[in-house]
Amino acid sequence: MTALLAQLLRQIENDRDSSLLPELWMLLEKNYSGKKSDPAWESILSEELLALRLGDEDKREVLQWFNRCLFEDQLTLWEKVYCMAALGAILDPEALDIALRFLCQTYQQLDNGGAYSVIAGLHPFSAVRLFGTRARDMYRQYRTQDVLRSLIARNDAKLTELAEIKLRQVEKVFSE
Repeated sequence: MTALLAQLLRQIENDRDSSLLPELWMLLEKNYSGKKSDPAWESILSEELLALRLGDEDKREVLQWFNRCLFEDQLTLWEKVYCMAALGAILDPEALDIALRFLCQTYQQLDNGGAYSVIAGLHPFSAVRLFGTRARDMYRQYRTQDVLRSLIARNDAKLTELAEIKLRQVEKVFSE
């Protein structure tokens, strides 16, 4: 892992510096989302991070970091929700698996805003297009439809609207 990336992850995890979470999100998005550019990157990332090019080994280690931090107690629930946005920038089956597992295990603990943030990062059509039946299997394994129905039942207008959209998308993925 590059030293600069390792330092950023250490500062978030050990120093509890959640102000660096937007930098992690933008760095991962810049390197792994497939996007060519975004004005937000230049406004948030330092010149060093903007110039940093991450490879497959970095991605593997970042996914291991997410896997550890999201399911242990180093970070607060709010920090974990913010990490989900950063995780969503990585187009990778392992990232999808971590995101769905996190949603499945924590949706009952999340307030409506946190639940909204987490499900906003789910993109069933893209996942299936990129990862095929593996993505379908993950959505099924983590009972995503049941989780979304539970979130709809909270009767929060904004959350219900998004959860209904995501539920329709997941149901369509299973019908194809």
